[in-house]
Amino acid sequence: MTTALGVQPDSSGNGVTPLTHRKIIGALWTSTGIVTGLDVTGRNDLKYDVAAGVAICSRGDADGKTEAYWPGGQTTAVAAGDSTWPRIDRVWIKAHDMSQGDSDNQVVVGVTQGTPAANPAAPATPDGCTRVIDMLLPAGASSTAKATKPHSADYAYPYGMSAGVLASQNVNQQYTIPENRQWIKRCSVSLRLTTDRTVKVAWKARASCGTDNSLMGSYFVQLRADGQVLNSGANEASSWIKGAFDEIGVWRFAESKGVDYDTILNKGEHTVEAWVCGNPAANTAPVTLYGIQQLTVTDMGVFR
Repeated sequence: MTTALGVQPDSSGNGVTPLTHRKIIGALWTSTGIVTGLDVTGRNDLKYDVAAGVAICSRGDADGKTEAYWPGGQTTAVAAGDSTWPRIDRVWIKAHDMSQGDSDNQVVVGVTQGTPAANPAAPATPDGCTRVIDMLLPAGASSTAKATKPHSADYAYPYGMSAGVLASQNVNQQYTIPENRQWIKRCSVSLRLTTDRTVKVAWKARASCGTDNSLMGSYFVQLRADGQVLNSGANEASSWIKGAFDEIGVWRFAESKGVDYDTILNKGEHTVEAWVCGNPAANTAPVTLYGIQQLTVTDMGVFR
């Protein structure tokens, strides 16, 4: 038996247990990660500084989540850099719990040292810990002062929140689309998701087919996520085009037009691309893209 959070224990002393509290917190956050602060910087020794901040931590779905405040401080020391290869160290935060075998109930930060390599990989996050950031330590380093961040941190998402634009690429280049019946990749972005998300993938470009008022043309667009075409609808344009696509009409004036699709991307690494193909039909003019061609991936919220 348990009471609700905000209600006093009943006459038998039954109230909100620590696990119940963690379950309630877990329902409010769709992922672990940083809420605020916790910036990591190198030092003149072999420790890392971790600024004050708050993180959402978890030992697993069955255990819910905790909201952990770190007042600022240092990690333990790592080894000096390898003489030949760089390595990646992973800085993490953990909410200790004596009822689950820890020595105390304090919030701690730590670092897991990676393996030197020509193209080093980050070490795994220890069980029950939440990754703060990875730090790339150069070969031959005698301190962490020159360590850099190879990619961004993971941030915790409140339930239902949209994270806005996740990735975007602008290609600012005049480009005449070949009419050779081949798909050409124009934009590509990579992104990392900490939870399953619904996203909107959008392409927008300004195009013209010449200065003659009598001219008209078109080009084809495919949006792809991890190699899978997102466009819907049957291919009714020509038998030589494989898969679904959108056809964008173009005339004399350099008008901005685009297409977008919603899709679900699971937790993890993803690549999203925009591909174009010229229309080789005899009654259409060649199409030139002017100015910015833009591919954007926007978060629409958590997928359930």
